[in-house]
Amino acid sequence: MNTRRVWLALSIAGAIGLVACQDSILRSIGPENHEELTLQPDSFRYFIDDLQNVSAQRQWTWRNDNPKAFFFHRSFLHHGYGLVVIRDAVGTVVDSTQLEWELNTETEVGVPGDWTIDFILSTGRGRVDWSLKGVPEDAPVPE
Repeated sequence: MNTRRVWLALSIAGAIGLVACQDSILRSIGPENHEELTLQPDSFRYFIDDLQNVSAQRQWTWRNDNPKAFFFHRSFLHHGYGLVVIRDAVGTVVDSTQLEWELNTETEVGVPGDWTIDFILSTGRGRVDWSLKGVPEDAPVPE
């Protein structure tokens, strides 16, 4: 009889623990996330923090007078994911990357002009911080 009560108590405690750990409330970006956007020719930066199960989509038009861009990742998402899709002036995808911590990459070579940046955040927890810098085709990726 004591063994049965112990198993029942453990089962109830486990069920309560599972329910307590789940956060089924999806949130949008709000003032508490300190959203910042720097959108200038050949320079782009996006930042949000204090994310608690946030899902969102954003799209921007960014003027890049160069044929490629360096992509600097400084995001820290310990749950969920962020995806950035970059299209050049004629709509060709030159990059499609999940956000990572301390990664420097470059886009494919594309057509200079008004580029389209799509950002998708799904159930993100943590911080999003990434930037783009337009550069000439032969520029080496900084370390």
